[in-house]
Amino acid sequence: GGNSCRIWPDMIRLWCVVPSYMPHLVERIFLHSRVTSLEEARTQAENQVKELKETIFELEDQVEQQRAVNCHTNQAVLDMENLVKKLEEQKAESDRHLKALNRQIKDEKEEWRRFQADLQTAVVVANDIKVEAQQELRALRRQLQEEQDRSAKLTADLEAVQGVRYHLRHPPPFHFPATPPHPTPPPHRSQPSPPAPLV
Repeated sequence: GGNSCRIWPDMIRLWCVVPSYMPHLVERIFLHSRVTSLEEARTQAENQVKELKETIFELEDQVEQQRAVNCHTNQAVLDMENLVKKLEEQKAESDRHLKALNRQIKDEKEEWRRFQADLQTAVVVANDIKVEAQQELRALRRQLQEEQDRSAKLTADLEAVQGVRYHLRHPPPFHFPATPPHPTPPPHRSQPSPPAPLV
């Protein structure tokens, strides 16, 4: 019916979101199909009861007419009364069957509502788990990036330390500077004689 057309897309969507509920979901889909079949059986039973009531009314009317006009023999009247009695028994049986169907449909619908509520809860829990997992994944990625940056820095520092240790263990050869020549003293200059005094 129309309810089935609305339910199927939801079932397909939930199939993709909550895989662990699939066996239970298939069972509940079958249960929903049974509820639909039981509702159809109830409708048929109600129609049958209605038809039986109309038939009983018609037969009762015929019995009264037969009694009034006395057109039939007592045997015919007796047969008619027996037929009415059988129809009343069939009606009572149909009523009992209809009540049983109503109880079963009520129970099935209640179970279906409980299943929908449980499934909705499962979807909410699954979404919460997904969000939490995504947050943890982002945190782990940040932590990984920080560790990679720290490792790169430590590697660079280690290479620098290893370079210093290598130069300390293998210093370059030391060359003494060449001795510069002694400077040549400047030539000696004689002092000029003082001028003779005037007489």
